[in-house]
Amino acid sequence: MDTHYACEMNQCPTIFISFAGAKNTIENILHCIKIQLQNEYERYEFVFQNMSMFEKRNYDMIIDFLLRTDCITQGLEDSLSFLMKMLENIIIRK
Repeated sequence: MDTHYACEMNQCPTIFISFAGAKNTIENILHCIKIQLQNEYERYEFVFQNMSMFEKRNYDMIIDFLLRTDCITQGLEDSLSFLMKMLENIIIRK
């Protein structure tokens, strides 16, 4: 690829969340989103190696939320923003 931006490709981690399977009931939609977030947390598990005690506490609460099977949405936004913050920290340290 011969563009000015080719050197920028694949320089930052990307969070991929597909809503293709999120259909029908709110329970199914929430379950699909949680599975997608679990996959991203697993894919980027290396960013959770050196956390502060506050980050560790937030991480534990988010993991508890992602593993819950009930239809509670509180924590969904936090889980995405926390992953984004941790990935940003890795980029800044480079």
